Amino acid sequence: MSLNFCDLLVLGSDLSGVIAATLLAKRGMNVLVLDDEEETERSPNLATGLETRFFRSMLSKLMIPESKLQIIQENSVTCQVILPRHRIDLVPSRSLLLKEIEREFPAERESFTRLLEETDQLREKVLEALLSFLPLTTRKESRRFTRWLKTLPDQKLVSLWQGLSSELQLFLKLQLRFLSRGTLLEPLTLQLLLYLSEENAASFTIRGGSRELKKIFFEKLDYFGGLIHPLAGDDYQILAKGREVRGVKLNRYGFPTRCRFLLGNLNAQSFYASLPRNLWSLWAKRKMAEQAPLETEHLVQFEIPRDRLPGPMKENLVWIQDPQSPLTALNYLELNLASRTKAEGDPVVVSVVYRAPFDRSADQPYHFSCHEEIQKRLNRLIPFAEDRLRKIFPAQNGEGSGEGSLFPDSGDLPVFFKRGDKRRFYPPSLFFPPLHTPFKNAILLGPNLLDWMGMEGKLLSALKGVDEIWQKESRLKKG
Repeated sequence: MSLNFCDLLVLGSDLSGVIAATLLAKRGMNVLVLDDEEETERSPNLATGLETRFFRSMLSKLMIPESKLQIIQENSVTCQVILPRHRIDLVPSRSLLLKEIEREFPAERESFTRLLEETDQLREKVLEALLSFLPLTTRKESRRFTRWLKTLPDQKLVSLWQGLSSELQLFLKLQLRFLSRGTLLEPLTLQLLLYLSEENAASFTIRGGSRELKKIFFEKLDYFGGLIHPLAGDDYQILAKGREVRGVKLNRYGFPTRCRFLLGNLNAQSFYASLPRNLWSLWAKRKMAEQAPLETEHLVQFEIPRDRLPGPMKENLVWIQDPQSPLTALNYLELNLASRTKAEGDPVVVSVVYRAPFDRSADQPYHFSCHEEIQKRLNRLIPFAEDRLRKIFPAQNGEGSGEGSLFPDSGDLPVFFKRGDKRRFYPPSLFFPPLHTPFKNAILLGPNLLDWMGMEGKLLSALKGVDEIWQKESRLKKG
């Protein structure tokens, strides 16, 4: 395996593409993954969807032993939801969750129980069929799925949902959003089937950070003969002739990497923007550029001594300031707590994720004001924080937050903005983005394909990508 030629080149390191690459390497293809995530990239120490039968089946398929999963620890509380009038622990256990609902919404326990029972019954009837359709790749599949969706017997589920109070509905929406790691798909029926299940309701802490989960698959890819090469911020050029991609040229090298198949594993607009401009791609590139992202995800991190944290505070929190306002910007904050080491006196890193409405002109002062407001709110949430809560990312020039620096492009700011640019969320859709591209031997997987389905969506996308490429490979061999 070298940088001169490969059967499959994977551009980007979203988990869906990495899993597809590993499956194809296991089948004997020469695979090269260009990893666009740096080793030091900041992220919450959090994962969801790792306890489902689907994920466990994938681990078995790739012969990943249980010993490799020791870095993954299930949280006793999936996340703590904080509303102005409620503080609710979302837990995988159905009986414990019902106790939480009875404590915070005593008049609605029976209604909530009926909703769960109806969801369980409907899931048993239709979930397997639902998963067999997705992701949709052709117009024929889309028409079949649309017809099937119209016959979905969800009227009772919708009626039970509408009978809940707005605050309990909000709690459930937060559960769907947190567990999917994506956006809410209207109507909510399909996400309710996925995430009102004990099997898919847990969150996990990954020792060493969330990138360690990806490394499990990287190691298996290496075992099967694949190669992982850093892309980082390097410029690249996709080479094509007619409707076929021929390879990718990294600007730091004087030669291209030739490939027979290209798998796009970047956000949809970035990947389409990098495709060669020719007669076949012109219309598709223009249509993709017209798709306006809803929001981008950003991360700010603080450090605080562990003894300043309130006892009831859990590893993961979802914090809503105003239940009547849209769940975006600073009205929806996700907090993740992680210790740097196991030492008892070691400080805790508080990662705060917020989503800003997509705006190419959003500048540093906008985000600095967001970070100042987040720090003020954390001081209210953690009454004993006082002056011990310190911002550590993004920092400039290595000196605190450094908002007044004379050199605004130094320090962490380029990393901060690059991270946000990679995490774009588009209006949730069953049909967007398309898996097929204008080029016959190039497809698009992560991270936007089925992002409303979380880990389940990544696995379905990976399997569909493997099927598409392997079918083309088989036809080439027969030809």
